[in-house]
Formats: sequence, structure tokens, C-alpha cells
Amino acid sequence: MRTRKGQASFEFLSTYAWILMVIAVTAGALIYFDVFNVDKYLQQECEFGQNILCTEHNVIKSTPLTFEMNLYLRNNLEKSIVPVSATMYDDQFASATCEEYFLYCPNLNPVANWSADLTGIFTPVVGDGGKWTPGRLCRFQATGCELDLNSGSKETLKVSLEFQRFGGSNTHTIIGRVFSAVQ
Repeated sequence: MRTRKGQASFEFLSTYAWILMVIAVTAGALIYFDVFNVDKYLQQECEFGQNILCTEHNVIKSTPLTFEMNLYLRNNLEKSIVPVSATMYDDQFASATCEEYFLYCPNLNPVANWSADLTGIFTPVVGDGGKWTPGRLCRFQATGCELDLNSGSKETLKVSLEFQRFGGSNTHTIIGRVFSAVQ
């Protein structure tokens, strides 16, 4: 009789062991295929608020350690503005060092209106650089940016853009958030 009780309890436990093993293998497969990654299902976005509208964006990994970002921004203010400086951060506000920033207005112009080096401070490329008039779409480009981004993943980057109203002296800051897939 002892063998039968032992056999019954062994069969009972082995049945539940198989069920637990199937659950573990299923959970492992779901984790392996990245089913639980929420970022995979979130929509890409570029948000700078009401004053500067972001219409398009992309983040391209140019080398294993650097990337390039292009933003198409529209001046939605009532007056013309002039860019002062730009800084880029990751979602933890760790600074991303970029070799150069450019602002092309209009965005098809092969010559940038303003450029900035490692300091992020814009200087006019030709003449006084002009002004960024209301409603005008301009291309903001950051090149040679150093930050650890993974190709194929979605990353959050923040861009701090400082500007002055044309003819004014007060500096205003807009911090934009870009959530984009790294190409």
C-alpha cells in the first residue's frame, strides 16, 4: 500500500510540474520575442508645445557611437524669432555632445541660415542669418551627437532651444521632447 500512496502523490506532483514547466516556457518565449516591451507599441512623437510645432522628425545612427537628428519645426509665434542656442539631452537630462547644430530656413536651402558648434550657440552663416518668420517651416539638424542609442529601439531625446524675438533682447527657452525610433 505504501507504494500506491507514493505513486499517487508522485503522479499528482509531476502533473503540476509539467503545467509549471509549460507556463515557464511560454513566459520565456513571450519575453524573448519582446511582447512585454511597451515602447514597441507606443507611437513616435515630437512635441515642442504650442509656440514651436514639430511636424516631422528622425534620428539616424551614423556610427556606433554617434547619431544625427533632423527636426522640421514651424514658428507658431506671432513674431519673427532668431535662434540663440541649442542643447540636447536624453530622457534623464544627461547632456548629448553634438559636433554641430544647423537651422535651415527655408528647409530646402542648401546653406544653413544659422550654425552652432560644440557650445551650441548659434551664429549666422550668411549675413545676419535673417529671421525665422511666423508660419515658416525650418529644419533643425544636429550632427555628430554622442549618446548611447540602440539602432531599432525607440529613444526619448529632449532638445532645449533658446531664441529671442527679432529685435528683442530677452531670451526664451522651449524644451521639446522627441520619442523616435533610431534608424
